[in-house]
Amino acid sequence: MLSELRYAVRSLKNAPGFTLTAVAVLALGIGANTAIFSVVNSILLHPPGIQDPGRVAALRVRYNKLNLKSIVVSTPDFDDIHGQRDVFQAAAFAGQASFNYLAGEQPIRLDAARVSWEWFDVFGARPEIGRTFSAEEDFPDRNGVVVLEHAA
Repeated sequence: MLSELRYAVRSLKNAPGFTLTAVAVLALGIGANTAIFSVVNSILLHPPGIQDPGRVAALRVRYNKLNLKSIVVSTPDFDDIHGQRDVFQAAAFAGQASFNYLAGEQPIRLDAARVSWEWFDVFGARPEIGRTFSAEEDFPDRNGVVVLEHAA
């Protein structure tokens, strides 16, 4: 084993161009993999803005009889989940939405999300100014409240 290692070192000394190329390729590969893992780790495994991502779970429903593998939780299912305080500290739902905002001559289409009142509690988010939603506002006839975000 020791003689094989000596032979490998001698061969690398005799071919400095090959050695330099091999070391550069290895360094580039290791650096690229480290950079990609860092991005994936920070975005997917530890998303920004979530205080304790290990305590957050996204729930989906499966109906095998209808061959539905992953669908959104229905309102009755969400009410059941929301009522299980011994299992969940907080539960919230979200759905995509968009709205027209008129602040001039032309309306602006805004992408939004319709969320339940505990949405901010689930993720541990607090507004810089103002407040989040209350339980009393989580009904169709009383949901005229918005929370705006800003780009940092």
